[in-house]
Amino acid sequence: TINAAALVITVSFSEPVKRVAAFGDTTTYAVNGVGRAGNKTAVTCLGATCAASAEIDAIAAGVIFNTMIITDAAAHSAGTVLTFLAAMVQDLNGNQNVAASATLVSDLVKPLVVGVPTVTQAEGATATYAVDAGKWSITLKAAGSAGNDYNVLWPINVVNTLATATCSYASENFTITWPSAVDLNATTTDGTTLAMVTAFNASATCSAVATAAVVGIAGASTAAISSALQADSAAASFGGGTTVATVTTNFSEAIKPATGIPAGGVSYDGDANDTEIASTVLGTTITGATVVTTHTFILDAEKFVPGTSEVSYSTGVLDAAGNAMLADADNVANIG
Repeated sequence: TINAAALVITVSFSEPVKRVAAFGDTTTYAVNGVGRAGNKTAVTCLGATCAASAEIDAIAAGVIFNTMIITDAAAHSAGTVLTFLAAMVQDLNGNQNVAASATLVSDLVKPLVVGVPTVTQAEGATATYAVDAGKWSITLKAAGSAGNDYNVLWPINVVNTLATATCSYASENFTITWPSAVDLNATTTDGTTLAMVTAFNASATCSAVATAAVVGIAGASTAAISSALQADSAAASFGGGTTVATVTTNFSEAIKPATGIPAGGVSYDGDANDTEIASTVLGTTITGATVVTTHTFILDAEKFVPGTSEVSYSTGVLDAAGNAMLADADNVANIG
């Protein structure tokens, strides 16, 4: 088949093969009996796993494939006869192909989304908070983007008559008091990193939600850290928590392996406010007409809501023949 632009030819084999001699721009196939001039690139696929596009003469001898998608520099015409030349490929037992010819037909149909996309969701990375330029850290026990909503509060030490560190937790806020033997009303500390970590983990409310740990070698805290980094009771937020939405989409026809879903080809919008979370090439799996994309986010508001969350598709989505789909925005997603 050839696509609407008549530049892409898909050649399928009955079993896995590899090349015999190097493919060439003019020596791989002929059109109406004549070698086809002009530069050619190709994508080789074994099942649903495809290599990146490469110059056709750069395909290595050890590459195994059962489909080759060739992009020509010049357009073909439907109705012409393409002949894939003899002895170009061999199966894994060394049996070489015979010449095979077919009349080119045009595929002008654009891919469409079939039904509604479905979404599953899982928590990803765990949110953390680095204290005193990373001398110690606090890590939440529950993973996910919701952890980025948590805060650390540093009140001025006005009630700590024992001059020891304390920690308490309520409603996504950790309240930590710095020890200061010099002045109980101070916003500075003479406490050590280890003392702060020990106090945090000794607190029943704090340790139930998170764990503190020394990073590197425990030592003295920076004397003015509390006053230097934040005002009295100013919130310092956790960060790094992620949630991952996995979107499954069924299309009306097979999508071009490897390159049919570019970065951003599929986008996810958890709260339907047009804040799109783009797909990535590494997070995309193409299996025939079914595409699975992953979308990682840090805002808790983007969590999946069946019947509300939306999925959109760009014109970068290509079918196996290279035809681009029409942009398709704001498809309401259902639970996977």
